[in-house]
Amino acid sequence: MNRWALSICFTFLLFSAIAQQEDNSHATDFAYINRLYAIPNIDADSALFYAHVLTKKPEFQFSLRTMINVVLVQSFNPFLDSVADPGEITSLQHARKFGYEFINKLAADPDSFLSSIAQPLYYWVNIIHCGSDQKKAAQLSYEFITTQWTKDDLYADCICRYTLMISNTLLAQHRSDSLARQLFSMAYDYLKNHQTTVDPDMATYMALEKRAEYRYLFSWCSHQLGDKEQAFEYSPDIIDRGHMAAYAYDKFMLTGNADHNDNLYMTDYLAFEKARQAPDDEVRDVLIKMALADTQYKDSLQLFYNTHYTDSVSFDTYWSRLINNKRKNAPGFRLQQLDGQFFDLTANKNKWVLLDFWGTWCGPCRQELPDMQRFYKEVVSTHPEKLSLLSIACADKEPGVRSFLFKNNYTFPVAMADDQIERNYHIQSYPSKILITPEGKYMVIPFGQDWIAYVKKYCDL
Repeated sequence: MNRWALSICFTFLLFSAIAQQEDNSHATDFAYINRLYAIPNIDADSALFYAHVLTKKPEFQFSLRTMINVVLVQSFNPFLDSVADPGEITSLQHARKFGYEFINKLAADPDSFLSSIAQPLYYWVNIIHCGSDQKKAAQLSYEFITTQWTKDDLYADCICRYTLMISNTLLAQHRSDSLARQLFSMAYDYLKNHQTTVDPDMATYMALEKRAEYRYLFSWCSHQLGDKEQAFEYSPDIIDRGHMAAYAYDKFMLTGNADHNDNLYMTDYLAFEKARQAPDDEVRDVLIKMALADTQYKDSLQLFYNTHYTDSVSFDTYWSRLINNKRKNAPGFRLQQLDGQFFDLTANKNKWVLLDFWGTWCGPCRQELPDMQRFYKEVVSTHPEKLSLLSIACADKEPGVRSFLFKNNYTFPVAMADDQIERNYHIQSYPSKILITPEGKYMVIPFGQDWIAYVKKYCDL
């Protein structure tokens, strides 16, 4: 399956999960959303009808924005021309024809909300369609600047992303290099001046999403300018990687790369530092940031440390200090498991503790539970002195959870959430996994990562 198909499948899985979390009273509204997300399997007029129904309900405005900036935009990705399978070219052409008609209808719609959220994609798509008409492309580009950059909220409609995409299109089609550079500079300067420092335990989910996207886009811009160090510094860190969906589509649209675990700017800068024979401490610090952001680099850090710091403390001690430094204390709790036993965090001192927050109503949660069962039997049960596991059912009723576990032959320990633990650990989405160190500090395992490999790496299992 090519990258286009993979990304579309990821999108549908994502929004199916969202739908499963909503109240059943919204069933009709979600039928409309699902039809919109099934584009281009409907005609543009039907899609416009569904959009009109949903725009009357403020709670679905986010879904409409997502439909445009995540689903609809993907078919216009220029990188798909080289990666789409031959048998999918016709489908891609159909998707683009539908998208072009639909986005033009939305942008011209008298409903101010619909036309406003459609305009960024409208300008980019129509600049693509200008062909050799350089004057028209320039006119649309200037209209984009005057209409979109004067909005109160540039984040909601992905204005920086579309600015960079328009710049790329002008350069790729050999039109107005000076205008392309102007657009790039506008986005670069804005992103540079709007980087934020947040406390992940206190920030809202949306603030963390915005941080992740703006850091990635600024990293990409820095890479385009040849600033390897700055591209490295703003590459997704462990906080951003917990909000990978915030920048995954920016990455796909700007680079054609759908590999969410790719760390190009980090590995690029590491190679640069080694090539210039940077001091050991500088190379080590680069590897530390890489290993803390993605555990696949822990082995590289360990090898470098053991080679260049033979007179220092052992790597295990050094790694323990790294992962506990600046992390917050895990809030204590005592929950009764469904088997009647109590899980008390204080009784699990000096070993790792994995908490899994989930619900029977959550599609992605249910999807990964077979892996959780295998992990419990093959890893946790064989290393009880090193790792404990507690699965916490949230927003559920105990009889329903018991029935679900029995039906699926799940035997890992489960407790029902009380009215404190989700709040104390700042759980904002599901599933969420928390890993607590033997020293009593805790970290959030980024959603979308291979959580089993992540835990094994951290716990040396």
